[in-house]
Amino acid sequence: MSMAFAVLLAIALLTAIVLYSIDTCQIQQAIRRNCPLLGRLRGVFEHLYQVRSRGNIADISFGPLSKVILEALSEARTSVTTTRTRGRPGIHHMKIIALICALIIPSAYAEDAIRLNTYQAKPEQHTVEIRELMWLNQNFLEKQRTMIDDLVRSKLGHNLHGRLEDIPLLQRLLDKELVKADDKETLQAMGIALGDIFVKENKTLHWMVYQDQHGASHAVCAEKTEACLFPVTMISRRVEGGLKPDIQSVYNKGLADMKPFLPHLPYSD
Repeated sequence: MSMAFAVLLAIALLTAIVLYSIDTCQIQQAIRRNCPLLGRLRGVFEHLYQVRSRGNIADISFGPLSKVILEALSEARTSVTTTRTRGRPGIHHMKIIALICALIIPSAYAEDAIRLNTYQAKPEQHTVEIRELMWLNQNFLEKQRTMIDDLVRSKLGHNLHGRLEDIPLLQRLLDKELVKADDKETLQAMGIALGDIFVKENKTLHWMVYQDQHGASHAVCAEKTEACLFPVTMISRRVEGGLKPDIQSVYNKGLADMKPFLPHLPYSD
């Protein structure tokens, strides 16, 4: 019996060593890298806490401790590496190990109920960054302008100037079906031409890079605000949806959306 127990203990120890090595070497999940082995138990603690917070387990339960363990695991996940001292495990490891011991060792005061308010995770905060165009951005926009200007000149015999008179030219490209509905690149180039009209007709609007949790986009933004339009997809999105947009109406709506962020002109409505 003692031999079988020793064999099982050796297998468990070997498995733990292998899993520990895998967790510390992998880079996909920070929580497993920072808390080897223990990070794998996050799902168990989440389940225990959710059950406790719904009131399905009364009084003394794993729920309150699971909540604290989850907080410790969350701290570990947000850091790239766990702070360690020489010869001692990281602080997150020590905290979690102590709490797991509390789960395993029976308490002499189990009859004392532990009440805990429902744990609510803080909503994730998303920040927006608006920055000036870099050389790559400017180069991309210029190439798109050249492409759509060449198309207008070859098919309609006119040049684009970034003014309101360009809108009928862009509309004719759609009406004559000179740009196919699946030609996303050209449709977005038309959107850039529309964005140039917004910028040149309104001195406080500028091409910028708009960065949020979804990524970076070229946008036309009002000075000193986070109010932005995204003209690059204003035409392509509608055409891909099976519509034939009225570009003048698209421009008017975009301008109306930006009106609260534009300077008030004398004698204007």
